Amino acid sequence: MCASIILNAQKKELISFPTSAEAYSLSKVEKMPMDYFRGKANINIPIYTITVDDVSIPISLSYNTGGIKLNEVSSIVGLGWALNIPGSIQQEIKGISDFSANTLSKDINDYEKYRGITLTAKTDLENHKKAEDLEAIMENAYDTKPDIFNFNLPTISGAFILQNNNAGSFILKKDELKGFTIPNEDVIIDIDKGRFHIKDSKGIEYWMGSKSSVSSYYNYKISQNSTSHAIENIKINDKFISFVYAKKNVYKEQNSVEVANLKFSVDPAGSYYKQPPLLKYEKKPSYTISADNLINKIEFDKGEIIFLYSDDEGMNFSDGTKYRKDLEGNQGVALRKILVKNKSGDIIKDVTLNYSYFDNTNTDKTYEDYRLKLVSIHDNLQNNDYKFIYDEEFSFPRRNSNNDDYWGYVNSLGGDKGTGIPLNYTSNTNAQIPVVDYGQLVRRGREPDGKYVKIGSLKSIQYPTGARKNFYYELPSSTITNNNGKKIAYYLNDRLEIASIQSGLNDMGGRKDFVLDDSIYQKVILLIKKQKLEI
Repeated sequence: MCASIILNAQKKELISFPTSAEAYSLSKVEKMPMDYFRGKANINIPIYTITVDDVSIPISLSYNTGGIKLNEVSSIVGLGWALNIPGSIQQEIKGISDFSANTLSKDINDYEKYRGITLTAKTDLENHKKAEDLEAIMENAYDTKPDIFNFNLPTISGAFILQNNNAGSFILKKDELKGFTIPNEDVIIDIDKGRFHIKDSKGIEYWMGSKSSVSSYYNYKISQNSTSHAIENIKINDKFISFVYAKKNVYKEQNSVEVANLKFSVDPAGSYYKQPPLLKYEKKPSYTISADNLINKIEFDKGEIIFLYSDDEGMNFSDGTKYRKDLEGNQGVALRKILVKNKSGDIIKDVTLNYSYFDNTNTDKTYEDYRLKLVSIHDNLQNNDYKFIYDEEFSFPRRNSNNDDYWGYVNSLGGDKGTGIPLNYTSNTNAQIPVVDYGQLVRRGREPDGKYVKIGSLKSIQYPTGARKNFYYELPSSTITNNNGKKIAYYLNDRLEIASIQSGLNDMGGRKDFVLDDSIYQKVILLIKKQKLEI
Protein backbone atom coordinates (compact mmCIF):
# COMPACT_ATOMS: atom_id res chain seq x y z
CA MET A 1 0.00 0.00 0.00
CA CYS A 2 1.34 3.42 -0.88
CA ALA A 3 0.35 6.94 -0.03
CA SER A 4 1.06 9.89 -2.26
CA ILE A 5 1.40 13.48 -1.17
CA ILE A 6 0.21 15.53 -4.12
CA LEU A 7 0.72 19.28 -4.06
CA ASN A 8 -0.28 21.48 -6.95
CA ALA A 9 2.59 23.97 -7.56
CA GLN A 10 -3.16 25.94 -8.16
CA LYS A 11 -25.92 51.50 -0.46
CA LYS A 12 -23.74 54.17 1.13
CA GLU A 13 -25.38 56.32 3.85
CA LEU A 14 -24.71 60.05 3.94
CA ILE A 15 -25.02 62.17 7.07
CA SER A 16 -27.81 64.77 7.16
CA PHE A 17 -27.30 68.31 5.93
CA PRO A 18 -26.27 70.92 6.96
CA THR A 19 -22.72 69.76 7.63
CA SER A 20 -19.13 70.73 6.94
CA ALA A 21 -17.35 69.86 3.72
CA GLU A 22 -14.87 67.70 5.66
CA ALA A 23 -17.61 65.73 7.43
CA TYR A 24 -19.45 65.24 4.16
CA SER A 25 -16.36 63.97 2.36
CA LEU A 26 -15.62 61.54 5.18
CA SER A 27 -19.20 60.24 5.30
CA LYS A 28 -18.96 59.03 1.73
CA VAL A 29 -16.26 56.53 2.65
CA GLU A 30 -17.25 55.80 6.25
CA LYS A 31 -19.92 53.18 5.64
CA MET A 32 -17.87 50.34 4.21
CA PRO A 33 -19.66 46.97 4.25
CA MET A 34 -17.78 44.41 6.34
CA ASP A 35 -17.95 40.62 6.20
CA TYR A 36 -17.51 39.93 9.92
CA PHE A 37 -17.47 36.14 9.53
CA ARG A 38 -14.65 36.04 6.97
CA GLY A 39 -12.86 39.20 8.10
CA LYS A 40 -13.08 40.84 4.68
CA ALA A 41 -13.89 44.41 3.72
CA ASN A 42 -16.06 44.55 0.61
CA ILE A 43 -14.47 47.28 -1.49
CA ASN A 44 -16.32 48.60 -4.54
CA ILE A 45 -15.42 51.50 -6.82
CA PRO A 46 -18.67 52.41 -8.64
CA ILE A 47 -18.48 53.13 -12.36
CA TYR A 48 -22.07 53.33 -13.65
CA THR A 49 -25.50 51.80 -12.99
CA ILE A 50 -27.78 50.71 -15.84
CA THR A 51 -31.46 51.13 -14.94
CA VAL A 52 -34.25 49.59 -17.01
CA ASP A 53 -37.70 49.91 -15.46
CA ASP A 54 -37.18 48.69 -11.87
CA VAL A 55 -34.06 46.63 -12.55
CA SER A 56 -30.62 48.05 -11.71
CA ILE A 57 -27.32 46.67 -12.96
CA PRO A 58 -24.41 48.35 -11.14
CA ILE A 59 -21.00 48.18 -12.82
CA SER A 60 -18.03 48.56 -10.51
CA LEU A 61 -14.50 47.49 -9.72
CA SER A 62 -14.34 45.23 -6.67
CA TYR A 63 -11.39 44.26 -4.48
CA ASN A 64 -10.96 41.19 -2.29
CA THR A 65 -9.05 41.87 0.94
CA GLY A 66 -8.53 38.16 1.63
CA GLY A 67 -4.87 38.28 0.57
CA ILE A 68 -2.94 37.49 -2.61
CA LYS A 69 -1.72 33.96 -3.27
CA LEU A 70 1.69 33.21 -4.75
CA ASN A 71 0.35 31.76 -7.99
CA GLU A 72 -2.55 34.19 -8.37
CA VAL A 73 -2.75 35.72 -11.84
CA SER A 74 -3.89 39.33 -12.24
CA SER A 75 -7.26 39.92 -13.87
CA ILE A 76 -7.81 42.45 -16.66
CA VAL A 77 -8.09 45.18 -13.98
CA GLY A 78 -5.11 44.24 -11.81
CA LEU A 79 -4.12 41.86 -9.04
CA GLY A 80 -6.90 41.34 -6.49
CA TRP A 81 -9.40 43.45 -8.47
CA ALA A 82 -12.36 42.33 -10.59
CA LEU A 83 -14.62 44.02 -13.11
CA ASN A 84 -17.94 43.45 -11.37
CA ILE A 85 -21.01 43.18 -13.62
CA PRO A 86 -23.83 41.26 -11.89
CA GLY A 87 -24.71 38.36 -14.11
CA SER A 88 -22.66 35.19 -13.87
CA ILE A 89 -22.84 31.46 -13.33
CA GLN A 90 -19.86 29.78 -11.67
CA GLN A 91 -19.66 26.02 -12.09
CA GLU A 92 -18.33 24.21 -9.03
CA ILE A 93 -17.15 20.89 -10.42
CA LYS A 94 -17.78 17.83 -8.25
CA GLY A 95 -15.80 14.88 -9.50
CA ILE A 96 -15.87 15.50 -13.26
CA SER A 97 -17.60 18.29 -15.15
CA ASP A 98 -21.23 17.50 -15.95
CA PHE A 99 -20.54 18.68 -19.50
CA SER A 100 -17.60 16.42 -20.24
CA ALA A 101 -18.14 13.06 -18.52
CA ASN A 102 -20.32 10.02 -18.99
CA THR A 103 -22.68 9.64 -16.07
CA LEU A 104 -23.74 6.69 -14.05
CA SER A 105 -26.48 7.37 -11.52
CA LYS A 106 -26.07 10.30 -9.13
CA ASP A 107 -28.61 8.84 -6.67
CA ILE A 108 -26.71 7.22 -3.78
CA ASN A 109 -29.56 4.73 -3.26
CA ASP A 110 -28.83 3.18 -6.66
CA TYR A 111 -25.45 1.97 -5.45
CA GLU A 112 -26.81 -0.43 -2.83
CA LYS A 113 -27.04 -3.06 -5.58
CA TYR A 114 -23.25 -2.91 -5.94
CA ARG A 115 -22.61 -4.03 -2.36
CA GLY A 116 -20.67 -7.30 -2.04
CA ILE A 117 -19.85 -7.71 -5.74
CA THR A 118 -17.03 -10.21 -6.31
CA LEU A 119 -15.58 -11.60 -9.53
CA THR A 120 -15.21 -15.35 -10.05
CA ALA A 121 -14.97 -17.59 -13.08
CA LYS A 122 -18.75 -18.03 -12.87
CA THR A 123 -19.63 -14.36 -12.47
CA ASP A 124 -22.84 -13.62 -14.38
CA LEU A 125 -23.00 -10.85 -16.96
CA GLU A 126 -25.00 -8.51 -14.70
CA ASN A 127 -22.46 -8.67 -11.89
CA HIS A 128 -19.61 -8.40 -14.37
CA LYS A 129 -21.12 -5.15 -15.69
CA LYS A 130 -21.45 -3.86 -12.11
CA ALA A 131 -17.79 -4.65 -11.49
CA GLU A 132 -16.82 -2.82 -14.67
CA ASP A 133 -18.88 0.16 -13.52
CA LEU A 134 -17.07 0.22 -10.19
CA GLU A 135 -13.70 0.11 -11.93
CA ALA A 136 -14.75 2.93 -14.27
CA ILE A 137 -15.82 5.03 -11.27
CA MET A 138 -12.44 4.46 -9.62
CA GLU A 139 -10.70 5.54 -12.82
CA ASN A 140 -12.86 8.68 -13.16
CA ALA A 141 -14.49 7.47 -16.36
CA TYR A 142 -17.94 7.96 -14.81
CA ASP A 143 -19.20 11.04 -13.02
CA THR A 144 -21.30 10.21 -9.96
CA LYS A 145 -21.69 13.66 -8.41
CA PRO A 146 -23.78 16.59 -9.68
CA ASP A 147 -21.92 19.86 -10.14
CA ILE A 148 -23.13 22.93 -8.25
CA PHE A 149 -23.91 25.99 -10.38
CA ASN A 150 -23.85 29.24 -8.38
CA PHE A 151 -25.62 32.12 -10.11
CA ASN A 152 -25.65 35.85 -9.37
CA LEU A 153 -28.09 37.93 -11.43
CA PRO A 154 -29.50 41.45 -11.00
CA THR A 155 -32.87 40.17 -9.71
CA ILE A 156 -32.06 36.77 -8.26
CA SER A 157 -29.16 34.69 -6.98
CA GLY A 158 -28.63 31.20 -5.64
CA ALA A 159 -27.49 27.76 -6.72
CA PHE A 160 -28.81 24.91 -8.83
CA ILE A 161 -27.96 21.45 -10.08
CA LEU A 162 -28.76 19.92 -13.45
CA GLN A 163 -31.17 17.03 -13.73
CA ASN A 164 -29.62 13.59 -13.80
CA ASN A 165 -29.00 12.09 -17.23
CA ASN A 166 -28.04 8.43 -17.39
CA ALA A 167 -28.16 8.16 -21.18
CA GLY A 168 -24.56 9.18 -21.71
CA SER A 169 -22.56 12.32 -22.09
CA PHE A 170 -24.24 15.60 -21.16
CA ILE A 171 -22.63 17.11 -24.24
CA LEU A 172 -24.94 15.07 -26.47
CA LYS A 173 -28.13 16.05 -24.63
CA LYS A 174 -27.21 19.47 -23.26
CA ASP A 175 -30.26 21.29 -24.66
CA GLU A 176 -32.59 18.79 -22.96
CA LEU A 177 -31.31 19.50 -19.45
CA LYS A 178 -33.12 21.54 -16.82
CA GLY A 179 -31.84 23.09 -13.61
CA PHE A 180 -33.30 22.74 -10.13
CA THR A 181 -32.56 25.43 -7.56
CA ILE A 182 -31.25 24.68 -4.06
CA PRO A 183 -33.59 25.19 -2.21
CA ASN A 184 -36.46 24.98 -4.67
CA GLU A 185 -37.63 28.40 -5.92
CA ASP A 186 -40.04 29.70 -8.56
CA VAL A 187 -37.30 29.95 -11.16
CA ILE A 188 -37.15 28.31 -14.58
CA ILE A 189 -33.69 27.11 -15.65
CA ASP A 190 -32.99 25.28 -18.88
CA ILE A 191 -30.43 25.18 -21.65
CA ASP A 192 -31.37 26.76 -24.97
CA LYS A 193 -29.05 26.32 -27.97
CA GLY A 194 -26.07 25.73 -25.71
CA ARG A 195 -26.84 28.74 -23.48
CA PHE A 196 -28.34 28.80 -20.00
CA HIS A 197 -31.81 30.37 -19.97
CA ILE A 198 -33.11 31.59 -16.60
CA LYS A 199 -36.53 33.15 -15.97
CA ASP A 200 -37.34 34.58 -12.54
CA SER A 201 -40.71 34.80 -10.79
CA LYS A 202 -41.37 38.29 -12.28
CA GLY A 203 -40.85 37.11 -15.84
CA ILE A 204 -37.41 38.68 -16.32
CA GLU A 205 -35.33 36.46 -18.60
CA TYR A 206 -31.57 35.94 -18.87
CA TRP A 207 -29.48 34.15 -21.46
CA MET A 208 -25.98 33.15 -20.35
CA GLY A 209 -23.09 32.04 -22.57
CA SER A 210 -19.66 30.64 -21.81
CA LYS A 211 -17.25 33.27 -20.49
CA SER A 212 -14.19 31.39 -19.28
CA SER A 213 -12.75 28.01 -20.12
CA VAL A 214 -9.72 26.23 -18.73
CA SER A 215 -7.78 23.39 -20.36
CA SER A 216 -5.49 21.39 -18.07
CA TYR A 217 -2.66 19.15 -19.20
CA TYR A 218 -1.10 16.67 -16.78
CA ASN A 219 0.35 13.18 -16.99
CA TYR A 220 -0.59 12.82 -20.67
CA LYS A 221 -4.22 13.64 -19.92
CA ILE A 222 -6.21 16.64 -21.10
CA SER A 223 -9.31 18.06 -19.44
CA GLN A 224 -11.28 21.05 -20.66
CA ASN A 225 -14.02 22.80 -18.72
CA SER A 226 -16.10 25.93 -19.14
CA THR A 227 -15.92 27.22 -15.59
CA SER A 228 -18.07 30.35 -15.80
CA HIS A 229 -20.91 31.80 -17.84
CA ALA A 230 -21.83 35.46 -18.31
CA ILE A 231 -24.96 37.35 -19.36
CA GLU A 232 -25.44 37.79 -23.09
CA ASN A 233 -29.03 39.09 -23.10
CA ILE A 234 -31.63 40.29 -20.59
CA LYS A 235 -35.33 40.74 -21.37
CA ILE A 236 -37.22 43.11 -19.06
CA ASN A 237 -40.84 43.87 -20.04
CA ASP A 238 -40.02 43.54 -23.77
CA LYS A 239 -36.89 45.70 -23.36
CA PHE A 240 -33.56 44.07 -24.11
CA ILE A 241 -30.06 44.61 -22.74
CA SER A 242 -27.32 43.09 -24.89
CA PHE A 243 -23.78 42.24 -23.77
CA VAL A 244 -21.20 41.93 -26.55
CA TYR A 245 -18.02 39.85 -26.08
CA ALA A 246 -15.73 40.42 -29.08
CA LYS A 247 -12.28 39.96 -27.58
CA LYS A 248 -10.42 37.05 -25.98
CA ASN A 249 -7.69 36.96 -23.37
CA VAL A 250 -5.77 33.68 -23.63
CA TYR A 251 -2.79 32.77 -21.45
CA LYS A 252 -0.84 29.74 -20.34
CA GLU A 253 0.44 29.02 -16.82
CA GLN A 254 3.17 26.46 -16.15
CA ASN A 255 3.06 24.50 -12.91
CA SER A 256 3.99 21.10 -11.56
CA VAL A 257 2.72 18.23 -9.44
CA GLU A 258 4.99 16.69 -6.81
CA VAL A 259 4.38 13.14 -5.57
CA ALA A 260 5.99 11.32 -2.65
CA ASN A 261 5.37 7.55 -2.66
CA LEU A 262 5.66 5.99 0.82
CA LYS A 263 5.13 2.29 1.47
CA PHE A 264 3.01 1.51 4.54
CA SER A 265 2.75 -2.28 4.54
CA VAL A 266 5.28 -5.12 4.81
CA ASP A 267 5.50 -7.61 1.94
CA PRO A 268 3.93 -10.97 2.87
CA ALA A 269 6.01 -14.12 2.95
CA GLY A 270 6.10 -16.51 0.04
CA SER A 271 7.14 -16.61 -3.57
CA TYR A 272 5.22 -14.36 -5.94
CA TYR A 273 5.75 -11.63 -8.47
CA LYS A 274 6.48 -8.32 -6.79
CA GLN A 275 5.65 -5.03 -8.44
CA PRO A 276 8.71 -2.85 -9.00
CA PRO A 277 8.97 -0.14 -6.34
CA LEU A 278 7.65 3.30 -7.12
CA LEU A 279 9.97 6.26 -7.17
CA LYS A 280 10.15 7.86 -3.74
CA TYR A 281 9.80 11.29 -5.29
CA GLU A 282 8.39 12.44 -8.61
CA LYS A 283 7.92 15.92 -10.03
CA LYS A 284 5.74 16.05 -13.11
CA PRO A 285 5.17 19.15 -15.25
CA SER A 286 1.68 20.38 -15.96
CA TYR A 287 0.12 23.48 -17.38
CA THR A 288 -3.22 25.19 -17.87
CA ILE A 289 -4.50 27.34 -20.71
CA SER A 290 -7.17 29.87 -19.75
CA ALA A 291 -9.39 31.63 -22.28
CA ASP A 292 -11.64 34.50 -21.18
CA ASN A 293 -14.25 36.20 -23.37
CA LEU A 294 -13.94 39.92 -22.61
CA ILE A 295 -16.83 42.38 -22.55
CA ASN A 296 -16.65 45.04 -25.28
CA LYS A 297 -20.04 46.69 -25.17
CA ILE A 298 -23.34 46.80 -23.30
CA GLU A 299 -26.33 48.13 -25.27
CA PHE A 300 -29.55 49.22 -23.54
CA ASP A 301 -32.52 51.49 -24.30
CA LYS A 302 -30.90 54.64 -22.86
CA GLY A 303 -27.45 54.28 -24.39
CA GLU A 304 -24.37 52.07 -24.38
CA ILE A 305 -21.22 51.31 -22.40
CA ILE A 306 -17.95 50.71 -24.27
CA PHE A 307 -14.94 48.88 -22.83
CA LEU A 308 -11.53 49.54 -24.42
CA TYR A 309 -8.39 47.45 -23.87
CA SER A 310 -4.65 47.99 -24.04
CA ASP A 311 -4.43 46.65 -27.60
CA ASP A 312 -7.15 49.00 -28.91
CA GLU A 313 -6.12 52.14 -30.80
CA GLY A 314 -4.79 54.84 -28.48
CA MET A 315 -5.13 52.66 -25.38
CA ASN A 316 -1.52 51.54 -24.90
CA PHE A 317 0.09 51.40 -21.45
CA SER A 318 2.08 54.42 -20.25
CA ASP A 319 5.30 52.87 -21.60
CA GLY A 320 3.77 52.55 -25.08
CA THR A 321 3.28 48.78 -25.02
CA LYS A 322 0.04 46.99 -25.91
CA TYR A 323 0.44 43.73 -24.06
CA ARG A 324 1.08 42.67 -20.49
CA LYS A 325 4.45 41.60 -19.10
CA ASP A 326 2.90 39.16 -16.61
CA LEU A 327 1.33 36.75 -19.12
CA GLU A 328 3.12 34.31 -21.38
CA GLY A 329 2.97 34.84 -25.14
CA ASN A 330 2.96 38.65 -25.22
CA GLN A 331 -0.76 38.73 -26.02
CA GLY A 332 -2.46 39.45 -22.68
CA VAL A 333 -4.47 42.67 -22.38
CA ALA A 334 -5.82 44.91 -19.62
CA LEU A 335 -8.95 47.06 -19.45
CA ARG A 336 -7.90 50.67 -20.05
CA LYS A 337 -11.06 52.76 -20.50
CA ILE A 338 -14.80 52.66 -19.85
CA LEU A 339 -17.04 55.05 -21.84
CA VAL A 340 -20.75 55.58 -21.19
CA LYS A 341 -22.83 57.24 -23.91
CA ASN A 342 -26.46 58.34 -23.72
CA LYS A 343 -29.08 57.75 -26.39
CA SER A 344 -27.89 60.83 -28.31
CA GLY A 345 -24.30 59.57 -28.39
CA ASP A 346 -22.99 62.09 -25.85
CA ILE A 347 -20.30 60.83 -23.45
CA ILE A 348 -21.63 61.01 -19.89
CA LYS A 349 -18.91 58.93 -18.18
CA ASP A 350 -15.26 58.48 -19.15
CA VAL A 351 -12.80 56.71 -16.85
CA THR A 352 -9.25 55.52 -17.50
CA LEU A 353 -7.51 52.73 -15.57
CA ASN A 354 -3.78 53.18 -15.01
CA TYR A 355 -1.35 50.38 -14.20
CA SER A 356 2.19 49.45 -13.29
CA TYR A 357 3.60 46.10 -12.11
CA PHE A 358 4.52 44.33 -8.91
CA ASP A 359 8.16 43.53 -9.61
CA ASN A 360 11.12 41.86 -7.89
CA THR A 361 14.91 41.93 -8.03
CA ASN A 362 15.45 38.71 -9.99
CA THR A 363 18.04 39.19 -12.72
CA ASP A 364 16.73 36.46 -15.02
CA LYS A 365 13.14 37.73 -15.14
CA THR A 366 10.33 35.88 -16.88
CA TYR A 367 6.65 36.75 -17.13
CA GLU A 368 6.16 34.95 -13.80
CA ASP A 369 8.13 37.70 -12.01
CA TYR A 370 5.51 40.34 -12.86
CA ARG A 371 1.96 40.98 -11.66
CA LEU A 372 -0.31 43.68 -13.12
CA LYS A 373 -1.03 46.41 -10.54
CA LEU A 374 -3.93 48.91 -10.66
CA VAL A 375 -2.53 52.23 -9.39
CA SER A 376 -5.33 54.70 -10.16
CA ILE A 377 -8.72 55.27 -11.79
CA HIS A 378 -9.01 58.67 -13.47
CA ASP A 379 -12.36 60.32 -14.22
CA ASN A 380 -11.68 62.27 -17.40
CA LEU A 381 -14.84 64.40 -17.14
CA GLN A 382 -14.50 65.32 -13.46
CA ASN A 383 -10.67 65.35 -13.59
CA ASN A 384 -10.24 63.45 -10.32
CA ASP A 385 -8.81 60.12 -9.22
CA TYR A 386 -9.02 57.08 -7.03
CA LYS A 387 -5.45 56.15 -6.03
CA PHE A 388 -4.30 52.84 -4.56
CA ILE A 389 -1.29 51.88 -2.43
CA TYR A 390 -0.32 48.26 -1.74
CA ASP A 391 1.88 46.44 0.76
CA GLU A 392 5.27 46.26 -0.95
CA GLU A 393 7.61 46.00 2.04
CA PHE A 394 8.74 42.74 0.43
CA SER A 395 8.62 41.84 -3.25
CA PHE A 396 6.65 38.92 -4.61
CA PRO A 397 8.71 35.82 -5.40
CA ARG A 398 8.30 34.35 -8.85
CA ARG A 399 5.01 32.59 -9.48
CA ASN A 400 5.21 28.79 -9.25
CA SER A 401 8.30 28.96 -7.06
CA ASN A 402 8.44 27.01 -3.79
CA ASN A 403 7.57 29.93 -1.54
CA ASP A 404 3.99 29.24 -0.48
CA ASP A 405 2.28 27.96 2.66
CA TYR A 406 -0.31 25.20 2.94
CA TRP A 407 -3.02 27.49 1.52
CA GLY A 408 -0.99 29.08 -1.26
CA TYR A 409 0.08 32.39 0.32
CA VAL A 410 3.70 33.55 0.29
CA ASN A 411 5.64 32.28 3.32
CA SER A 412 9.26 32.74 2.20
CA LEU A 413 11.32 34.56 -0.41
CA GLY A 414 14.09 32.19 -1.46
CA GLY A 415 12.68 28.77 -2.31
CA ASP A 416 12.96 28.79 -6.11
CA LYS A 417 15.01 25.57 -6.23
CA GLY A 418 13.32 23.70 -3.37
CA THR A 419 10.38 21.34 -3.14
CA GLY A 420 6.72 21.55 -2.21
CA ILE A 421 6.75 18.46 0.03
CA PRO A 422 5.86 19.73 3.53
CA LEU A 423 8.29 19.43 6.41
CA ASN A 424 5.44 18.46 8.75
CA TYR A 425 2.41 16.30 8.11
CA THR A 426 -0.62 14.80 9.80
CA SER A 427 -2.50 11.61 8.98
CA ASN A 428 -6.14 10.68 9.54
CA THR A 429 -5.48 6.98 8.94
CA ASN A 430 -4.33 4.27 11.33
CA ALA A 431 -1.31 3.62 9.14
CA GLN A 432 1.94 5.13 10.36
CA ILE A 433 3.95 7.11 7.84
CA PRO A 434 7.44 5.55 7.60
CA VAL A 435 9.50 8.19 9.38
CA VAL A 436 12.79 7.06 7.84
CA ASP A 437 11.50 7.13 4.27
CA TYR A 438 9.76 10.47 4.79
CA GLY A 439 12.86 11.91 6.40
CA GLN A 440 14.90 11.12 3.30
CA LEU A 441 12.76 13.40 1.15
CA VAL A 442 13.73 17.00 0.49
CA ARG A 443 11.06 19.01 2.30
CA ARG A 444 10.32 22.56 3.39
CA GLY A 445 8.19 24.43 5.92
CA ARG A 446 4.68 25.21 4.71
CA GLU A 447 3.46 27.12 7.79
CA PRO A 448 2.09 30.67 7.26
CA ASP A 449 4.37 33.63 7.92
CA GLY A 450 2.74 36.94 8.87
CA LYS A 451 5.62 38.94 7.38
CA TYR A 452 5.01 37.73 3.87
CA VAL A 453 1.32 36.82 3.68
CA LYS A 454 0.45 40.54 3.29
CA ILE A 455 2.57 41.05 0.18
CA GLY A 456 0.59 42.84 -2.52
CA SER A 457 -2.49 43.49 -0.37
CA LEU A 458 -4.27 46.83 -0.63
CA LYS A 459 -3.02 49.21 2.09
CA SER A 460 -4.76 52.47 1.23
CA ILE A 461 -7.36 54.09 -1.02
CA GLN A 462 -7.31 57.83 -1.66
CA TYR A 463 -10.75 58.97 -2.84
CA PRO A 464 -11.52 61.83 -5.26
CA THR A 465 -12.57 63.94 -2.25
CA GLY A 466 -9.06 63.64 -0.76
CA ALA A 467 -10.29 61.33 2.01
CA ARG A 468 -8.36 58.12 2.60
CA LYS A 469 -8.97 54.60 3.87
CA ASN A 470 -6.04 52.66 5.36
CA PHE A 471 -6.26 48.89 5.86
CA TYR A 472 -4.39 46.84 8.46
CA TYR A 473 -4.24 43.05 8.21
CA GLU A 474 -3.59 40.09 10.47
CA LEU A 475 -3.09 36.35 10.19
CA PRO A 476 -5.23 34.94 13.04
CA SER A 477 -3.51 32.28 15.13
CA SER A 478 -3.13 31.26 18.76
CA THR A 479 -3.66 34.07 21.32
CA ILE A 480 -2.45 37.63 21.62
CA THR A 481 -2.65 40.27 24.36
CA ASN A 482 -4.38 43.52 23.44
CA ASN A 483 -3.65 46.97 24.89
CA ASN A 484 -5.89 46.30 27.91
CA GLY A 485 -3.99 43.17 28.83
CA LYS A 486 -6.83 40.87 27.78
CA LYS A 487 -6.03 37.59 26.08
CA ILE A 488 -7.69 37.41 22.67
CA ALA A 489 -8.08 34.02 21.01
CA TYR A 490 -7.86 33.59 17.27
CA TYR A 491 -8.40 30.63 15.00
CA LEU A 492 -6.32 29.61 12.03
CA ASN A 493 -7.95 29.70 8.62
CA ASP A 494 -7.08 29.95 4.97
CA ARG A 495 -7.09 33.71 4.38
CA LEU A 496 -5.73 37.04 5.45
CA GLU A 497 -8.18 39.10 7.52
CA ILE A 498 -8.84 42.79 8.12
CA ALA A 499 -7.70 43.80 11.61
CA SER A 500 -8.68 47.49 11.40
CA ILE A 501 -9.68 50.27 9.00
CA GLN A 502 -8.62 53.89 9.41
CA SER A 503 -10.55 56.78 7.80
CA GLY A 504 -9.71 60.43 7.39
CA LEU A 505 -8.04 63.12 5.35
CA ASN A 506 -4.69 62.01 6.76
CA ASP A 507 -3.14 59.13 8.70
CA MET A 508 -4.49 60.51 12.02
CA GLY A 509 -8.14 59.74 11.19
CA GLY A 510 -10.53 57.56 13.17
CA ARG A 511 -9.71 53.87 13.40
CA LYS A 512 -12.06 50.91 13.83
CA ASP A 513 -10.74 47.54 14.99
CA PHE A 514 -12.31 44.21 14.04
CA VAL A 515 -11.48 41.77 16.84
CA LEU A 516 -12.66 38.21 17.34
CA ASP A 517 -12.81 38.07 21.15
CA ASP A 518 -12.72 34.93 23.26
CA SER A 519 -16.49 34.55 23.76
CA ILE A 520 -17.12 34.60 20.01
CA TYR A 521 -14.13 32.38 19.40
CA GLN A 522 -15.50 29.63 21.65
CA LYS A 523 -18.68 29.56 19.53
CA VAL A 524 -16.81 29.60 16.25
CA ILE A 525 -14.40 26.84 17.28
CA LEU A 526 -17.33 24.43 17.64
CA LEU A 527 -18.11 24.92 13.95
CA ILE A 528 -14.67 25.25 12.43
CA LYS A 529 -11.84 22.78 12.79
CA LYS A 530 -8.25 23.86 12.46
CA GLN A 531 -7.19 23.06 8.93
CA LYS A 532 -4.38 20.55 8.44
CA LEU A 533 -2.52 18.99 5.59
CA GLU A 534 -3.54 15.36 5.40
CA ILE A 535 -1.99 12.53 3.41
